[in-house]
This record gives sequence, C-alpha cells and structure tokens, in this order.
Amino acid sequence: MNDKSTIIYNGRITIKNIPSDAYLYVVNGKPAIDWVMERQYVKTDTDSGIESDANVWATKIVKMASQLLL
Repeated sequence: MNDKSTIIYNGRITIKNIPSDAYLYVVNGKPAIDWVMERQYVKTDTDSGIESDANVWATKIVKMASQLLL
C-alpha cells in the first residue's frame, strides 16, 4: 500500500494528513509534491561524485538558513 497522506522527510520532520487532492496539482507532468521531493533529497552523482544537497545550497550559496528543512 502506498500511503501518500504522510511524508517522512527525516527523523525530525513528518508531514501528516496530506489530502489526496494535493496530488492533483501537477508541475511538468507529475504531482508538485513529488516534484519537490525529488529535488530535496541528498544525492551524489555516480560519475562525478558531486553531492547535491538543497540545505548546503540554502546556507552557503544564497545564505538563507530560514529555507532549510533539517
């Protein structure tokens, strides 16, 4: 069963009671929630070894620590 009413971001952040209608808003052919989640997780490119982390971008590049999801 794929429960889309809850998103566990990490051990400290859990979003609950997401209405199914929230998944009806589509960006680039997929639900906006899915689109954002794909871009927020930490990933490392297998070829270059470069790590992509939105929290590093928020703190070091644009200096907006208020945008962090820790």
